Amino acid sequence: MTKKNIKPRGYWNNKNNCAKVAALCSSRYEFSKKYSSAYNSSLRNSWIEDICKHMSGRSIPCDYWNKERCRLEALKYSNHSEFSKQSNGAYTAALKNGWLDEICKHMIIKWQRKWDKESCRREAIKYTTRTEFQNNSHGAWAAANKKGWLDEICKHMTVKWQHKWDKESCRKEALKYTSRTDFENNSSGAWAAANKKGWLDEICLHMEVLGNLFQRCIYAFEFSDNYVYVGLTDNFKRREKQHLNQIKSPVYQHIQETQIKPTAKILNEYTDRTLAQKLEKFYLDDYFKKGWNILNSAKPGALGGKYILDQRTLYRGGEKMSNKK
Repeated sequence: MTKKNIKPRGYWNNKNNCAKVAALCSSRYEFSKKYSSAYNSSLRNSWIEDICKHMSGRSIPCDYWNKERCRLEALKYSNHSEFSKQSNGAYTAALKNGWLDEICKHMIIKWQRKWDKESCRREAIKYTTRTEFQNNSHGAWAAANKKGWLDEICKHMTVKWQHKWDKESCRKEALKYTSRTDFENNSSGAWAAANKKGWLDEICLHMEVLGNLFQRCIYAFEFSDNYVYVGLTDNFKRREKQHLNQIKSPVYQHIQETQIKPTAKILNEYTDRTLAQKLEKFYLDDYFKKGWNILNSAKPGALGGKYILDQRTLYRGGEKMSNKK
């Protein structure tokens, strides 16, 4: 398929051919966009001034746009945008020389910086909440926020949220929870306020203390038939439920065999896990010396490990302890 408007080689090296298409354009910009090959050839061959005499633009001398000519040119237009687009040379000269505001006084101002304090106040009165104000009149809201007028001009508005977590409200909120973890997860605002203000320890005195990755408490399940289970955990309440309900637990198994309900007790509060390991061994040894039968089958001091000893006997430090038969 033959392409349309393809000129033969050397066509634009002819001045008359370039002049014909230049005559169809009203500006050099239009000439360069519509007929780039002709425009470039005219530049190379120095024909540009001659064939573009009829055009507006660079044919005007550099010093042409003095203040009076710019003023007269500006009178042709009703706004800055129109002036800039239709007579960019005059507009640029006026802007560069500081005459623009003076020669454009007659023009319509499409936009101006209107958000002073009074105009922001009048705008704010239209809305009942700050969110509504911000969403519907962001310019006024932003100006008032930046200048520090927001609180003053929004006094009439409904406050959907306010900082309510004083010490008393935090204390009342904390009473709903049994641990700090539950408090933080379910009422993060109150928890954060209490933590920041230093009230946390005081308002959480009633709560159950839980351990963590680095702290363990020592506990025991004592049976009336002189059997005992000793362990360490980072959450006593959780571990108690597990022992009473999980089939693999020695505590659960002994309950099923004897139908005896054990007494659960904390022997030592949450402490460093390394010390807790030693304390567990201490309490196991103490129970053994007092004649208790030991239900433990895991190695004392293990932090959740599964090192299992003989089912009938438990060895500790070379000393044999009788286990449940």
